[in-house]
Amino acid sequence: MQQATATAASPETRLIPLNKLRHDDRNARSASDDPARIQADAEMVASIRALGLLENLVVTPRTKTTFGVAAGARRLRALNALAADKHIPKNHPVPCLVVDGDAAAESSLAENVVRIAMHPADQVVAFSRLAREGATTEQIAARFGVAERTVQKRVRLGSLPDEIIAAYREGRINTDTAEAFAVTEDTEFQRNIFKALEDSGQLYGHAVRHAIGQRRTRSDAPMARFVGVDAYRAAGGKTEDPLFEDDYVAILDPDLMEELALQKLNAVAAKYADDWKWTAARIEFTWMDQQDYLVADADERAAFTDEETAALTEAEERIEQASGQLDTFDSQLDADGRRELWAIVTREQNRYAEIERDRADRDAYSETVRANAGVVVALDSDGNLDINRGLVRAEDASAYRAARAGEAGDGANGGVSAPGLPNATDGATPAKKNGGYTDALRNDLRIMRTAAVRRALARDPAVATDLIGFVLARAVGFGRRHPGYETPVLAIRRDYQGVYASDAMKASETMKHLDPVPAVDLGWLAEEDAAASFRAYRALPDEDRASVLAHAVASLTVPRLSDDQDASGAHEEAVRNLGIDFPAELAAVDAKPFDAELVWNRMNKALILGAAADALGDDWARKHNGLKKKDLADAAAEAFRHDPARDAEADAAAVRWLPPGFVAVDVDAADVAEPVEAPADDSAESVPETDASGADAEPPTGDASTEATAAATPSDAPATDEPTATDGNGALPAFLTS
Repeated sequence: MQQATATAASPETRLIPLNKLRHDDRNARSASDDPARIQADAEMVASIRALGLLENLVVTPRTKTTFGVAAGARRLRALNALAADKHIPKNHPVPCLVVDGDAAAESSLAENVVRIAMHPADQVVAFSRLAREGATTEQIAARFGVAERTVQKRVRLGSLPDEIIAAYREGRINTDTAEAFAVTEDTEFQRNIFKALEDSGQLYGHAVRHAIGQRRTRSDAPMARFVGVDAYRAAGGKTEDPLFEDDYVAILDPDLMEELALQKLNAVAAKYADDWKWTAARIEFTWMDQQDYLVADADERAAFTDEETAALTEAEERIEQASGQLDTFDSQLDADGRRELWAIVTREQNRYAEIERDRADRDAYSETVRANAGVVVALDSDGNLDINRGLVRAEDASAYRAARAGEAGDGANGGVSAPGLPNATDGATPAKKNGGYTDALRNDLRIMRTAAVRRALARDPAVATDLIGFVLARAVGFGRRHPGYETPVLAIRRDYQGVYASDAMKASETMKHLDPVPAVDLGWLAEEDAAASFRAYRALPDEDRASVLAHAVASLTVPRLSDDQDASGAHEEAVRNLGIDFPAELAAVDAKPFDAELVWNRMNKALILGAAADALGDDWARKHNGLKKKDLADAAAEAFRHDPARDAEADAAAVRWLPPGFVAVDVDAADVAEPVEAPADDSAESVPETDASGADAEPPTGDASTEATAAATPSDAPATDEPTATDGNGALPAFLTS
């Protein structure tokens, strides 16, 4: 034993010709055809070519002239590969550590078992450092034997903010989550998302991707397909390569993309203006949107020509062939191959849709229909034009029915195939969908409203106490049947429920007032001992404890607009009980709550003119109708501010204007709520309608005036004794399970 130890402790270092080295069976690392091993070998070849052999081989004598490699088999394979490529001679001298047979086996085992692999976080940081030091992607790829795309991905990962890299290294996030953060290069945005999701315990890849998706759109989204990425870039739009998702590029300015799409849709809609009472352009027009109209049937449906029928058959065959290849060979196709096949599918689908549109354009509508109905030009889910003809608005329904009845005789249904509107005598007019505001803008409006709601709630301990008591009792149930899942009113996790502010909102005064702080002694919060902290809290005066509770409840309210699909009835009832004067509340924290950068520049011209017509009057809207979008936005921002030189009534109408979704609505009784006065065809992407004469109709009006009036005279209706339960599956409220 002593002899063996002495032998192992005194190895000899020698330079041995490469052609004298052989693989030793005692090497613990066995060769295989595993793809990972093949890739690792390629990387080793590149490393030795660039940097030389950084670690000696461990060998043992086999014959008088040959040696077996007990530790370093991968390095040996790399050296032989370099010799085969004539990068080094066959007898290239290789530094080796010569040991006896027993020590060779131990060395091999120790090298492969004790070795600690470099963490992926350290690898990507190293790649990023090389790039910062001036190495090109091509140089790094050649140096390490990896694809250039792999280098780009590793450099992007290595450029993540330090806190995200640290979380990756510590195992708090996995590779998928790190890659999800790396689809954007905006480090400030990455930090904001990381903090929000870390606080809420949602540091998962899917949550990160969802959060990033709130601020951008994809090149394969319908409006992006319709406009085209090249046209968007030509208009000054910026894109970003997600790197880790090969099938699209990220569109960083969805508002610009939407504006370009509406410009193209407007041009198409203009072709129908001479033949129909009105036309409108929208980004999308869903089945639910169609329910706001009567849909008049065509008097005669045109048939496909023989040429069109043959072209449709050819398009169907090509779509089927390309789709079949995608299904059959998906796992064998690279990103370029998939893109090429999808391009075929998209091209032929567009061709099919164009032929169908040409046929539909030949459909015959009577003069009566065209005199009372209109056309909505929109996009379908594939980014193709979706032309909806024969749509009768609520205000035209009675005249249309009377005209059709006169044509067909008493009892006729007026040629209506989808009666989606109430009769004109019902007195109801469908409300706008999302007020025409983009999701990104609505995110910021949600924050503005929440700041106002929280300030008001923090000042009203009575409503705050009732709200927290209601939410807790609703969760506990006291043995009664739980009403099921409900939209959360309060969120214990301080993550703002995935609402992310734009750069303009982050810089605003409103953001600084999102979390009101009570003006009382908060020293008890610094007590490390919980019991002592509680005693100190209880020792506060009653009014101070009430203020602390009100401020805490206020800070936990979930950001919502009243017209959100997931708006909470309890939340809106609390807002009604607070009697919030929203214009005054917003002005108290920001003298210019609706400035050009934050609001008006992010609205299309139709929405700006609609709001102006509603609050400032039709004359203002007509006077400014010809301005370019930016000039119009600047003019609106100035006009909606307090102007002491203006007539008092006009000035009040301007400064009290509110976007949709601020004033509380009865979410649980929407069917009986007072209707909002808005044109039936106004929507998230509407534009001014055009009469058949070619003259501009009045700009669309939103629910701004209704909301401003409601804000000035808040409802004092009492809360119901038994809150209406929303539908659900019996789960606990989200704020208790988050």
